[in-house]
Amino acid sequence: MAGLKKKEQREEMLSFECNTNLLKDKRGGLTFDFIYNISAEKKFIKVTYVLKDKEMYKNGDYDQMLKLLSDSENKLVKVIFTYKGDKIEAFEIDLNSLSSVFKDDRFLKLELMGWGFISEKEHLDEYENRSSSNTENSDEIKITEA
Repeated sequence: MAGLKKKEQREEMLSFECNTNLLKDKRGGLTFDFIYNISAEKKFIKVTYVLKDKEMYKNGDYDQMLKLLSDSENKLVKVIFTYKGDKIEAFEIDLNSLSSVFKDDRFLKLELMGWGFISEKEHLDEYENRSSSNTENSDEIKITEA
């Protein structure tokens, strides 16, 4: 069939940093924000993971993982884009890469909840609002382009 486009996976290594002034996801998620250039246009991608094993929230693993992620300066993680033609159909972090970066297998126990694009204005507004919040539970991941 002539009109069907084949899906293609592309991998990129992106650097990331953790901004501990940002509000922690109270639902127990780890939300990563990527800034990525696609066809010379800056795109903002948000992806959220949760722990597959709910016991990990109770036994302190979640908080320990947040602490590890707060020391993410100059680290690279592999991300996988699935394209259909020029359109991104799926996006995820390679959990083996994330686990390897921190030498911690607990990162293999993450489950993708969802992902999507946000506008630059939404991205900037969200970080300005969260950065100005003074809460004692303040951890979230910000991932930036390499």
